[in-house]
Amino acid sequence: MAKKLPPRRMAEQASIDSASATQALFGITGTVAQVIQVEVARLYPNTHQPRTIFDEEAVDAMAASFEIDGQLQPILVHPVEEDGRRMIVAGETRWRAAMKNGWECLNAIETTADPEIIALVENVLRRNLRPMEEARGLKKIQDAHNLTQRELASRFGKSLSEVNRLLSLLELPEVIQAEADKVGASKSVLAEIASAAPEKQMDLWEIVKLGGTVAELRAGRDAEDHGPSLAPVGGNGHAAKPQPEKPKKPQNVVKVANRAAGKLDDMLQQIEGQQVAVGDKTRNTLRALRDRLTRVLGE
Repeated sequence: MAKKLPPRRMAEQASIDSASATQALFGITGTVAQVIQVEVARLYPNTHQPRTIFDEEAVDAMAASFEIDGQLQPILVHPVEEDGRRMIVAGETRWRAAMKNGWECLNAIETTADPEIIALVENVLRRNLRPMEEARGLKKIQDAHNLTQRELASRFGKSLSEVNRLLSLLELPEVIQAEADKVGASKSVLAEIASAAPEKQMDLWEIVKLGGTVAELRAGRDAEDHGPSLAPVGGNGHAAKPQPEKPKKPQNVVKVANRAAGKLDDMLQQIEGQQVAVGDKTRNTLRALRDRLTRVLGE
């Protein structure tokens, strides 16, 4: 009967198994060593890290966990380089938390496996990636290993439809792709925009930036899709009486505007409370907004 490993040893073994499985999954040549200790100051981030934005709250939470439970799971690192440094393959949040706590060393597992694939697999499985980051990462893996969407779905444990939806995000206008992660747009919202006609996508994106939901996007898209009906042809070959046009579905503009106004009010309160200096460009924008609000209110 196999020995039951203590919690910390189980976590170490899980990291070893995960890295080994990833290598086998993608046919990578590499070796995975046992747990070693590495100096925090001699580590640097993975240059192939698919995540472009790190959540500071997650780092703070990890740092607090370290103080209570210690490091339960080793990070993955590349072999030592000529200058004595090592690249982090997976575990940058843990590294940032260790620096925040002033730790000198971290437990690590050394691997020669492809850092881009390891980092992507770990982030995808832990759901750490934002939609555009995940879409770009999957596309890189697909191209690098000449995989079909079905093969990609199988290797990452996703449905074919989910992979298809993610890759469709890469066809969105560059402006939307660049702003999506900063705005915090969800996968479902971006997929809804991607499924719309290209000429409507930027209009829908503006609704999203004002706080619009998937339901409101669909309502707005459906309203635009309703056009005048063609007059049916009667039995005598002549056009029948024109049918009255069906009323368009409301776009819930007022609801979106209310949500946006609430967000703007919160931000203005923060500016007032922190006494943040407002530049000329922002002043002009706020003045134009004030004038428009005056017209809307009829004052």
